[in-house]
Amino acid sequence: MAVRIRQLSNLDVDPLTGAKNKYVMRYNGTSGKFDLIPFDTALEVSASDGDISDSFVDQLEEEIEVGEVQNFTYDGGSF
Repeated sequence: MAVRIRQLSNLDVDPLTGAKNKYVMRYNGTSGKFDLIPFDTALEVSASDGDISDSFVDQLEEEIEVGEVQNFTYDGGSF
């Protein structure tokens, strides 16, 4: 049993270096693996239908200080 994300058998993130900073993990149904995509790409795909859930936007506004997003001071941790 995997204890860390890096140990998952269906993980495709190599090489995992600083170049992957500001990437998010997603499950790729085509490849059947988890991979990393740029944060901007994730937002573009999420908004591709022209509508992002109002409750999602409200949640973000509650939890994230908009001024900090411009500086990317939030850290998602490490693998």
